[in-house]
Amino acid sequence: MLDVGDEVTPGLRRIINRGGPGSGHFGHQGRPGERGGSLPGGAGMGSATPVSDADTILTTNMRKMDGMMSHPGRSSNYGLTLEHGRYFTPAERPKDIPKMENKACYENASLLALRRPDLTYVEGFATIPLVEGMPFAHAWLVDHKGTVIDPTWEAPGTSYFGIPFTTEYLQETLLRNKVYGMLPDIPTAEYDPGKNGFREGAIKR
Repeated sequence: MLDVGDEVTPGLRRIINRGGPGSGHFGHQGRPGERGGSLPGGAGMGSATPVSDADTILTTNMRKMDGMMSHPGRSSNYGLTLEHGRYFTPAERPKDIPKMENKACYENASLLALRRPDLTYVEGFATIPLVEGMPFAHAWLVDHKGTVIDPTWEAPGTSYFGIPFTTEYLQETLLRNKVYGMLPDIPTAEYDPGKNGFREGAIKR
């Protein structure tokens, strides 16, 4: 595994601005907007079914956004997350995980995942109490029980729904794309999961 602090960080400082408090970009307008441990709703990470009312509201609103943004042959990031995502349990940040930089959730979660093999990187959408039900693009970590560890937000969100990626795929994608984030706002010919999906082994089951 790479020593992220010494090798990866200098080459990955060009981070796509992906607004909204979900991504830690509290100064931007943002984008309004199933898998490790097990919870109700099936095997794998997290839960395949909503665990709370906030979970239901989040994915209901994601489906509305996907209906406006998906096109034939290409899923929106909402649709891609709905296809592969799972619900994860909100929790206070553990004392051994520091509060990291605002407006950098993709970087924060990526670097911690690469340093901590016991944690899994998850990217998708989350909600906050201030604007309940609004899906904000976000990235976080989960432990083996599917409990959220959010190094970016000061307080945990009310619902988290996202795709858990293997650390191998995370590292591979960061080094290839040279930007943080597995769900691109602007796809390229080389990396377009909305059209081509994810390779086998990308999603942690």
